[in-house]
Amino acid sequence: MLVNNAGILLDPLGRWREPRLSPDGVEIHWRTNYLGTFQLTAALLPLLLESGRRSGDARVVNVSSHQHTRGRNARLFAPSGRYHSWDAYGQSKLALTHLASELQRRHGGDGFLRAVAIHPGSVYTNMIARGIAATHGLGALRALAAPLAALVLLNPEQGAQTAIHCATHADVRGGGYYERCAPARPSPDALDETAAARLWEQSQEWATGRYTRSPLAPGGTAWPNPG
Repeated sequence: MLVNNAGILLDPLGRWREPRLSPDGVEIHWRTNYLGTFQLTAALLPLLLESGRRSGDARVVNVSSHQHTRGRNARLFAPSGRYHSWDAYGQSKLALTHLASELQRRHGGDGFLRAVAIHPGSVYTNMIARGIAATHGLGALRALAAPLAALVLLNPEQGAQTAIHCATHADVRGGGYYERCAPARPSPDALDETAAARLWEQSQEWATGRYTRSPLAPGGTAWPNPG
């Protein structure tokens, strides 16, 4: 099984007016949350398929978010003139949801691989700690609010339950979207199979070193060759 859980949100207050870039020149949330996940999954896919054929059951669980509802398919393929970090985060989570469904359509037909996307719930973790630490005074405020947050939000063990369920439960349906350990309905954009297929093809071009255009790099600049 592969659980894709790595993710960042570096501007929780939405103050950035221009995208911040990764060292290879791509908007940092898109590069980390989605492109890195696609690249890792593609690299491990032959092993997953082989182990699935041997055992009869291999799983890929993409930790998406309810914030995928902020994403729009149109912005996956054409740069937007307006930048907001929460929209960038939502775009990356929409792409992760597409990745799970498209992986299922392309490789789950023999019944040996199941890929799903999940919303883990609102979990109190350190994901936004770096962004908060970079904002003057907010770190101290977060520390003061920590006891209340611990009461309101899920703790990491609770937040992991849907991922564990989807990685292990016999009745999990490949290609689905799960929340609270049960099937849920994602956004209408996330159900668009044509957009998911197009995103897969463009991501595959990037992962194999052929240039294409990044939807969240300034001016639609090219994804650089990762090799």
